[in-house]
Amino acid sequence: MAYSYGLHATALALMVTDARAVFDHILVGSWSGDPLSVLGDDPIPEDPEDTKWRRVKYEFENVSFKAISMLCAVDEGYAHQMIEKASRDEQLFVDLGTVVHAVGCAPLEAKLQKAFGPHWNRRYQDLFPKIRS
Repeated sequence: MAYSYGLHATALALMVTDARAVFDHILVGSWSGDPLSVLGDDPIPEDPEDTKWRRVKYEFENVSFKAISMLCAVDEGYAHQMIEKASRDEQLFVDLGTVVHAVGCAPLEAKLQKAFGPHWNRRYQDLFPKIRS
């Protein structure tokens, strides 16, 4: 979620805070009380002794797309912010389309259709192979 400019902290806060009474989403509060390891997109360290990093990298799920879906579901303003940036960033456009297709998010899908027209999915399908290669 490198493109979300500050939304990382919001997503993390929603996942670690037991705020289910306020926000109805499966990820909200799902990490409440759990230990966390935060990783970047850096390459694996070449140190073979760095087993903790390797374990976290390969045994745990990347929840980036699910977190984007959560943000858009709890406050459509987040969807609007990301759609606005996606109009200038093809990578972000593809990521948001992937959220809709892989995770599901009705508010985000509606914003994509409004911003990019009823054929936004065609654009997504055209760009996906170029961006994800």
